[in-house]
Amino acid sequence: MDINELGDLLLEVLPPDGSTLGNLSARQALSKAAGEEVSEEQYDQIRDKALLLGTIKKGRGRGGSIALGEGIEGGSRYEAPAAPTSGRGRAKKEAPAKDFKAVLWASADKLRAQMDAAEYKHLVLGLIFLKYISDTFVEQQQKVLETVATQSPTTTWAMTQQTTRKHWKIGTTTPRRTCSGCLPMLAGNP
Repeated sequence: MDINELGDLLLEVLPPDGSTLGNLSARQALSKAAGEEVSEEQYDQIRDKALLLGTIKKGRGRGGSIALGEGIEGGSRYEAPAAPTSGRGRAKKEAPAKDFKAVLWASADKLRAQMDAAEYKHLVLGLIFLKYISDTFVEQQQKVLETVATQSPTTTWAMTQQTTRKHWKIGTTTPRRTCSGCLPMLAGNP
């Protein structure tokens, strides 16, 4: 191939979005597209001629990269570089698993940054109140279960069946109808 054809081919192997391509990568892509090895001297001639014509421009920095010139179309044969398949690339670091407390504090910090102090205060105080009620309920439930367990062996059996208990939803069978058969059992008459 002559230098003019290789110059046109160089425009086709450069990235169409205007990003730069290193000289070595550009020469390799040009050789692949041409189907023959392009020497460094040939590549330098082609590159210098294209720079003079303004069809390509030098990239930033000292490295020696080129890109398509302003308003120049090309890139029809551009192939994005593939990720390295050999084990020589950097290994991706796995993010360490955050504990639940750290995640909650990070969420609270984000929330605090997005809200007015008065709004945040009301929100946090409400959450603290709910936590207090939840903890108090669990304590009282344990006390009631301990008290009931000491009163009758039948209630001990009922306490062991906690996993099979069902929670009622609004609009379904009411507890009164369902538990009407349970009253004799709780009284000690199974």
